[in-house]
Amino acid sequence: MSSPVSMQAYRLPAAAGWGWIRDGFALFRRQPISLMTLFLFYLFTLFLVVLIPILGPLVQVALMPGLSVGFLSAARAASEGRGVNVRELVVGFRANHGKAAKPLLQLGGFYFLAICLVFLLTALLDDGTLSHMFIEGREPSEAEMESSRMTFAMIAAIVGYLAVTLSFWFAPALVAWHDVPPLKALFFSTVAGWRNLGAFASFFAGAFAVMVLSQLVLLAPLSLLGAPQSLQAFLVMPLSVVLFSTMHCAIYLSYRQTFGLDRGAA
Repeated sequence: MSSPVSMQAYRLPAAAGWGWIRDGFALFRRQPISLMTLFLFYLFTLFLVVLIPILGPLVQVALMPGLSVGFLSAARAASEGRGVNVRELVVGFRANHGKAAKPLLQLGGFYFLAICLVFLLTALLDDGTLSHMFIEGREPSEAEMESSRMTFAMIAAIVGYLAVTLSFWFAPALVAWHDVPPLKALFFSTVAGWRNLGAFASFFAGAFAVMVLSQLVLLAPLSLLGAPQSLQAFLVMPLSVVLFSTMHCAIYLSYRQTFGLDRGAA
């Protein structure tokens, strides 16, 4: 378990969000192969879980907070110069001598309910069109894209999902590493997120810019050379693995800075 963390979240400058991304890349470069391998095992685990009849998607969402602790633990190991292995993926469930498993699963249940509430909100705005599109995994038609109701539903979905993200951002680490009850962890995570809206705004903007620019740099030359779409899609996969691993390193750094753990170590 980490050293005790103060529940008082520090207010960080807006530029801190970009700093998390920059330092996240630096942290990723310490053990890139190990962190990427961990992500592939994560994908494989989710693939197996979703095959469970009927309850697969629910179990998948319920496991996410606990599995996310595995990535944070891997980032912590990399920052401390220790080796990272695939066992990090389940270390969250074994935290506190195994006592963290139940509250992490409860947190996953709350996450599932929160996502359902976001979809319910969008359904009130567009009669469930956006929800059905997501469930069916299809692209919106031209008529749907031109609908003002769909536009409002998409805006509500983005705002709602960002609010849920802030509420759950620090909660898994607080539950697993500091034995904070799930609802209390959600409260502290929400307060910390709203106190640092500027930092999170720059983080999300920076992450989006990095994702778009990296794809342009990778795919633009291939498009000009007439490379097939299948090859372009194949090359995007490792890029996605790198970006996902880097963003979890950034989440770990945001947790440390927001709750003053780096100050205590200084």
